[in-house]
Amino acid sequence: MATLVRRLFKVALFIGLFLLFVRFIGRNLPMPDSEALRWLSIARGLGLREASDVYVPVYVTISLTIAAFAYRSIMKLWRWYQGRKAAQQDSPLERSSRIAVLARRLFKVALFIGLFLLVERCTRESGLTPDSEALGSLSIAQSLGLREPSDVCIPLYLAISLIIAVFAHRWIVKQWGRYLDRRTAQRGTP
Repeated sequence: MATLVRRLFKVALFIGLFLLFVRFIGRNLPMPDSEALRWLSIARGLGLREASDVYVPVYVTISLTIAAFAYRSIMKLWRWYQGRKAAQQDSPLERSSRIAVLARRLFKVALFIGLFLLVERCTRESGLTPDSEALGSLSIAQSLGLREPSDVCIPLYLAISLIIAVFAHRWIVKQWGRYLDRRTAQRGTP
C-alpha cells in the first residue's frame, strides 16, 4: 500500500509540475502581431494552416521537458536528503554544519544573481545604441524574418550577460577557495 501511495504521489508531483510550467511558460496575454506572423510563417512552412498547430506542441514540449528536469532534480534531492537523514544522527554540531553549508550555498546563489544583474546593467547600454550596431541588429533581424531588432538584441544581451556572470562567479568562487587554502596553510605552520 505504501508503494502505491508513493507512486501516486510521484505521478501527482509530475503532473503538478507540468501544469505549473504550462501555466507560467505559455502566453497568457494576446500575442503581438510580429510574433503571430512568425508562428504563422513557421506553420505554413510546415504545411499547416494555423499558427496554434505549431505553437501549442512547441510550448507543451518545452513544459514537459522543464517539468521532467524539475521532477528529476526534486527526486534526487529527496533521495540525497533521505540518505543523509538515515546515515546521520542529528547532533547540534551536525545541525550547525548543515546550516553553515546552506548559508554558503545561499550566498553563492545571491552572489550569482547579483553578478548577473550587475553584468546585465553594464552590458546593455542604457541609451541609444550606435548607428552601426543598430543597423547590424536590424539586418540580422530581417534575415531571420523578424520585424524588430529588439527581438535579436535582448536575447543576445541576456546570453552575453549570463556567460559573463557564470565566468565571473566561477572565478570568484575559485579565488575564495584559494584564499581559504592559503589561510589554513598559514595557520597550520608554526
